[in-house]
Amino acid sequence: AVVSTQSTGVQSTSTIRKYPRSKSAESSSTMAPKSVMSKESRTVIQTISQEVGSTGMPSPALEIKMLQERLNNIWKKLEMPDDDRIDMTIKYCKIDPKSLKNVVDLWEHACNAISSREKLILELETFEKDASDPQRLFGQNSKTSRILEEKKRSALHRRIKKCEKQVRNHVTRVHDKLGDTVTYQGRVYFDKMARDITEMLYWLQQERRQAALEHGGMVMVDLPPVSPLDLV
Repeated sequence: AVVSTQSTGVQSTSTIRKYPRSKSAESSSTMAPKSVMSKESRTVIQTISQEVGSTGMPSPALEIKMLQERLNNIWKKLEMPDDDRIDMTIKYCKIDPKSLKNVVDLWEHACNAISSREKLILELETFEKDASDPQRLFGQNSKTSRILEEKKRSALHRRIKKCEKQVRNHVTRVHDKLGDTVTYQGRVYFDKMARDITEMLYWLQQERRQAALEHGGMVMVDLPPVSPLDLV
């Protein structure tokens, strides 16, 4: 039997913003080609080819190493701070393979659900950046365009709400069964989920205001004003 592993990496293409940015799900779900495979992943593959016996089953030590590699990839996707990753490593470094596999499965389900939601948040941000541009109001078909915009906006919000049910389910299971708090970019994900859409709309509004001031123009927006105090 041949055992193979895939190394998944997250590559940020976002510019620095004042609010937590979503990461493209495409970059986080694409398997790295062999030419850019990490040294750590190559080592794991070489170890597997050397240590898998005639039974086709890895040794317990190798199985634990493979599970730890999967868990480390999850934490990379979630951009867990180094201090938290060290704490997690200490917590799970000496448990048996069966228990570690349960840990990895729970964290993977939570991570996949979060990645799906972050992809939708990025899609919503891209949409709102154009749909909330005041210049669109001066087009010949502005009324028709706004109707289409609202339909797409509503559809995106429905997809996000549906995805959030999965996030709540899997993140809650991690907390209840393992006692772990799931974070994204160092932020408790339930807290982020409750505020990130409002934050995103607020900072898009501020960017439009800044751009208008730089060009000496007036700002026209459809979004209601948001106080920074509401985001605290």
